[in-house]
Amino acid sequence: MRALLAILSLLLWLPSASPAAPRPNILFLLVDDLRHDTFGFAGHKICRTPHLDVLARESHVFESAFVTTAICMVSRASIFTGQYEARHQIHGFRNEFTADAWDKAYPGLLKKAGYHTGFVGKYGVGNKMTEARKTFDFWRGFAGQGRFLDPKRKDNQHLTALQGDQSLEFLRTAPKDKPWCLSVSFKAVHCQDGAKRQFPPDKRD
Repeated sequence: MRALLAILSLLLWLPSASPAAPRPNILFLLVDDLRHDTFGFAGHKICRTPHLDVLARESHVFESAFVTTAICMVSRASIFTGQYEARHQIHGFRNEFTADAWDKAYPGLLKKAGYHTGFVGKYGVGNKMTEARKTFDFWRGFAGQGRFLDPKRKDNQHLTALQGDQSLEFLRTAPKDKPWCLSVSFKAVHCQDGAKRQFPPDKRD
């Protein structure tokens, strides 16, 4: 990706020191092509991000982050697996995870540990997404870049708003007796490649 990915990881329910404490719910937000300093909580003098500032105060913010390979699908594969490109073997946009490689990725490991898992947004590793679809209990992922605005979408809803609604759907439907992990991979703030207006706003704005 052309800019460093900004990653916010939120533990919504921190366990106590007791060994019998319940496991935390995990919300993982991945933002595409967002500069590391374009937040109010990061001290930016122009950008105002009140909701993200609250999220940052209640979360853990990684202040030093480094990408192992500056290509988006390689980075996404590394995020899923915790592995370097030489190990996970995702070299190009059409490469898919093998069943064995995906079996070692965090969504499957969490599911085996009893987590209810969900994915919303830009998957970014290959186009078939076969193994991912089988792993997540809740799937609202898409291949490729996606489009911020799409006439085929109900009311031509902006993609970011749609992803928010889908995330809320996951939270409403998650079983109460299991910990959950929701991974939300936004397309924004990546430009709309090839479009005359590369950053179309939500019509509500």
